[in-house]
Amino acid sequence: MAKRRAVTNASQPAGRSSAARSSATSGRRASTPGGRRAGASANESSSVTAAFRWPLLAALAAAMLAGLLALATHWPVDSVAVERGAAVYHCALSLFAASLAWLAIPCPEQSASGLRRTGWAIDLAAWSLAAWIGISAWALSGGIELRMAVNEFWVWAAAAGCFTAARRLFGSPRSRRTVVLLVVLSAALLATHGWHQLLISLPADRARYAAEPEAVLREAGVDAPPGSAQRMIFENRLADGGPIATFALTNSLAGLLVPAWLLVVGILLSQWAKLTLASRCGFGIAVLLIGSLMLRTNSRSAVGAVVLVSIAWLMFAILREGGAVRRRVDGRTWRALAGIALLTAVGLAGYVATNRELTERAWASLSVRGQYWRSTAAMVADSPWFGCGPGNFQSAYEAYRDLEASEQPADPHNVVMETAAAGGVPATLLLLGLVALIVLRSRQLGRSESVQTADALDAHAAAVPADEDAFAGEDVVDRRARALGVGYAGGWIVVWLLGLVIVQAPDFGAHLWAIPISLGTVGLTLRWWRGGRLPRWVVQGAVAGLVLHLMLSGGWTILGVAVPLWLLAGMMLAEDCTATGEEAGQGAVTIPGGRWTVGIAAATVLLTFFWTELRPVSGASRWGMQATAARQSGSVEQAAQAYRLAIEADPWDSAPRAGLADLYRRVLLRQDTAELRQGMEAAAAAARQAAPGDPSLLAFLGEMRLHLYQRWGEEDDLRAAAKLYQQAAANAPANERLAAQLALIYEALGDPQAAQWADRARSLTTAGGHIERALHRVTILPVEVVGQAAAERPRQDTADNWLPNPMPAKTVDSS
Repeated sequence: MAKRRAVTNASQPAGRSSAARSSATSGRRASTPGGRRAGASANESSSVTAAFRWPLLAALAAAMLAGLLALATHWPVDSVAVERGAAVYHCALSLFAASLAWLAIPCPEQSASGLRRTGWAIDLAAWSLAAWIGISAWALSGGIELRMAVNEFWVWAAAAGCFTAARRLFGSPRSRRTVVLLVVLSAALLATHGWHQLLISLPADRARYAAEPEAVLREAGVDAPPGSAQRMIFENRLADGGPIATFALTNSLAGLLVPAWLLVVGILLSQWAKLTLASRCGFGIAVLLIGSLMLRTNSRSAVGAVVLVSIAWLMFAILREGGAVRRRVDGRTWRALAGIALLTAVGLAGYVATNRELTERAWASLSVRGQYWRSTAAMVADSPWFGCGPGNFQSAYEAYRDLEASEQPADPHNVVMETAAAGGVPATLLLLGLVALIVLRSRQLGRSESVQTADALDAHAAAVPADEDAFAGEDVVDRRARALGVGYAGGWIVVWLLGLVIVQAPDFGAHLWAIPISLGTVGLTLRWWRGGRLPRWVVQGAVAGLVLHLMLSGGWTILGVAVPLWLLAGMMLAEDCTATGEEAGQGAVTIPGGRWTVGIAAATVLLTFFWTELRPVSGASRWGMQATAARQSGSVEQAAQAYRLAIEADPWDSAPRAGLADLYRRVLLRQDTAELRQGMEAAAAAARQAAPGDPSLLAFLGEMRLHLYQRWGEEDDLRAAAKLYQQAAANAPANERLAAQLALIYEALGDPQAAQWADRARSLTTAGGHIERALHRVTILPVEVVGQAAAERPRQDTADNWLPNPMPAKTVDSS
């Protein structure tokens, strides 16, 4: 034990002076009755209070971030849901944790001034990026849906908060290892869930759909008449789709699996000689479990990211910048990196040999992304300062969609393009600047790591018995490491308890297997958690792999992917600190005004979040659910009142206004009165004002008026529908359904534009050779009066049965 204390002192970071350690130690002794000296000064008492308060806040912040990871794992919230406000409580947790972390540790750097300057620059770049996204939302507020923009802006702010908080909280080795194991635990949990889907859930779903297709569609909330493109897409995904676990898409699930797999492979091969048999088994199981499901997602971007990181690790071991041979690499590192490359190459070669779909459709997939990127570039070129604003990409994209493109993506499937779309060129430059600072910071941290300290740690690890901690300086369990575990468990409990209440609990059958398997896998590695080592390049490779994946895939604002990225990236940039939780909780305060400045800034952010996001979104959501329940029970007055209260709660949201207009439509189908029509038109106008130019909203309102025409035969409804569909088509010129619907409407009105729009519809349905765009799969509402038969649902049919006969026509001006 004497040898252990000697090594501990020798490995203490240079930034922690002996005086600081003595002060912290004496502070702890003074807080006990036996060590309290008579006549202790007020300054000593204040020091003891601070030594308790700030580390406690840091531990609480760490617990909240771990809870955020648990919530994001089970409720990942895709991009569309983010825009609709489903991430409001995730954002609240992140921002509150960031506030506590900044209060506890305003400045985490305790050594070189260069590191401190770079650290502040990184913090400034992250928050400036989030702030510019907010400026973009307000600058474009007159032409976009402000509620969706604000919802996504707060996700960017939550990203800055989580990232900068992790940089402050996870400097100790054990807290880093805890974060890594929690990410691995999340990935193992969802990997098991994914295998359960492949082997049990999906076959059962396919069998049930074959027996009861309409019932399955109703439960999924999909309106897809027989023969429609929507039904074909649903059936194809059900038949050929891969595992998604809690996510909406397989590529999104792969976004969590990529960094987790790189972490376990890097640890396993770099620390093989030091790992116990149990730890080797645990990490080995994780490699197979996570890696096998990653391959089964058929995500080309995930596979490509893993290959590139493996090659980079190998090059890191043997090459210097400019191609010169690096200084001699020790045998252990060489074997580890060579093993990673070999394992990856053999595994991928075997999988590709048995799954040709992975390569055969690669070019088609890349060409589709090329369409996304060209359209996004044109969008940014038209608005270089602000792009289309946050949260409005899908509606803005329609105006720029290539005529041969069939998909309507929620994001451009590229992190740089997504940033440009949300905030224009300035946001892109801020993102690239942040990346450059992260690279610079990583190099600085690598140079600052003492070779002597590493050698001392290696010697100590070899000398300490297996049942003792093997990392110098960790004589006391890091308080934040324990808080991380407690926070993750608390988040998991919230997911299940709250999920049962709101009917969003995880799949019980899948998690009956996933929970014990994932906990058992991670439990085998606890010896490594207690005293193993986590090479910095392993975390860097995991972060780089996820970023590479996001260069070809969506997920930058999907919280199930984004939260692990924020945590790992922030942890990667934290300065090494082997002090215990009590000592590490008091970073140097170099901000003018100290913690008062931090507190005022944090309070301002939280209050702004409350008034612009938490209060209106939660209020509108509550009243919206009551309106839905009232409609299902047939209580029209209660539903209307609930919609009005939702509108009052959130003046920026178009959804309750559109819902109120639809409620009037439902009543009008039974009784046509001038008062009801005025109410419907007022609500529809309010919805258009809240979301100006949104083609999907305009098409929905046009369908409402066309449905009323089918019921009552009023020409005013038909002309109103024509106007709404015309506006929608102007903002979505590549939409074949809108063109076909306008052709039918103008034919009924006797307008010569009918033939022009019919030709346009036929041209669009053949553009690109997409079968889902064929006329016999385009669903429209026939323009005919059917009376009582349309009282419940509008009559629908496919466009090929109703389009006018082809005839010479001029090109349609959709403007």
